[in-house]
This record gives sequence, structure tokens and C-alpha cells, in this order.
Amino acid sequence: MHSRIVFCPGELKKAIDRINKIPPEHLSSTEAIAAQSDLEIAIRKLIASIPNELFDTRDRTKEFLTSLRGSLPSNDLVELVRRKTRSLRLSEEQHIEIERRQGYRCCWCGVLLAAKSSPHVDHVFPLAFGGADAVENIQLLCAKCNQGKGDLIHWVMGAPWFQGRGGISDRIRYCVLGKYRSQCSKPACPNSAKNAELFIDLIIPRSSGGSAIFDNLTVYCGEHKRERELLHERRTRLALRAIRVFPTGTSDLTRASCRPKY
Repeated sequence: MHSRIVFCPGELKKAIDRINKIPPEHLSSTEAIAAQSDLEIAIRKLIASIPNELFDTRDRTKEFLTSLRGSLPSNDLVELVRRKTRSLRLSEEQHIEIERRQGYRCCWCGVLLAAKSSPHVDHVFPLAFGGADAVENIQLLCAKCNQGKGDLIHWVMGAPWFQGRGGISDRIRYCVLGKYRSQCSKPACPNSAKNAELFIDLIIPRSSGGSAIFDNLTVYCGEHKRERELLHERRTRLALRAIRVFPTGTSDLTRASCRPKY
């Protein structure tokens, strides 16, 4: 019999807790990359332990896991990976309570949950991977964040490490927000999705050679995004001014020959 990867209850939570303990300023460190790799392995183990749609009952899930593991699984594991169906319908009171809990903002990017943002009801832990169809597993996302999330268990699962030169897609946007835990990356800034709208920006701007790849993207609140834009504008103006200024000692003849001809 082929050797199988074996998922244990609690393994995923342990991996998520580890990655969440890494300070924001160290999110591009070797430690963070190692934690992301461990979490990816835990997610792969979980997905491999979930039976297909034909095995959607508790007994058949147990049968599948026994075949996979070569031994009887625990009841906790059977319940965790058993496929769930969507049946929950939020009452108006429940919906309002979730909005209030999130500060009336998308819990991922902080945009206000108005008609313009087209709010969606989302399962934090997807039903397809064993998530519960319960109020405790519900969050409200704007349309862009919901589209970016899809059925991801965690942002690491969808991080496009080696893509993104073509622009910032909804998936890249969602994963960058997840990497920075929906908080402004500016040191000591108190703004997060709970009290402000967040934006994706390049760490090294395009004018300095930066590309819109995942590892060159970060999160800023509106205040610090505008602050960076003004800084980049000043630097660009200074650079253009330096190009226009003739070096000391340039002759009048050279100056005249370099003037634009209209």
C-alpha cells in the first residue's frame, strides 16, 4: 500500500497560530516563509483527507478515512472533514449583529458595507473543506474580497508567489490583505479593517523599478497611502528637475542647441 499523508485534528490550527505570531515587520523573513510552508503542508494534508461528493455521510467519511489511513480515525477527525451543505439562512437580526461585530465594514479590506461594495455572506472556513454552516463561521465581505477569497482555507493556499506582473488581481489583493492581517503596514499605525478602508500598494514603486509581484506588495490605510503618493510625487519632480538642469560649465551654444524647437 502506498504511504499516505496523514492529517491530525489541531494540526491546521497550530500552523495558523504560528504564522499569526510573526510580527508584521518580519512577514518577509525566512521565519515567515518557513511558517507559510508548514501551513501549506497542513492544508494539503487536510484536503487529501476530504472524501469526494459521493461520500457525504458520516459513515462513508469514516470508511474513506479508514482506507486512507490504514486505521480507524477519531470521531473528531471524521466530523472535521465530513462534507457540509449550505442550509443556514441568516435572520435580519443575525445579519445586523454580524455587521455590528465588523464595525459595518468588510472584515478583510475595511470598505463600508454599503450597496456600492455589494456585500456577500461568506463562510470563514469553507464548507467544501469541512467548515461549519453556522453563524460563528460567517463573515461579511465586499464583492472584491469575496471574489478574491473563493474557497480558500487560508490566504497562503492561494498566494501567487511567482505571478502578478500583469496587475493586481482580486486574488492577489485578497492574499496581500491576509498576509498583513488586514492592518496598515505603517509602523505604529492603529488602522485596520475594523476602522478604516485599506489599500494595496507597491513597497518599491514602479518609478524605482518595483513590480506588482506578491512579495513587493503591502497594505496601507488611506492616510498613509496618500502620504506615500505625495512622497513619490516629490521624488519624481526632483528627478525630472535634475534632468532638465544643465550641468555647471555648459556653454551658451550648447544650451541654445538643446532648447526644444517649436
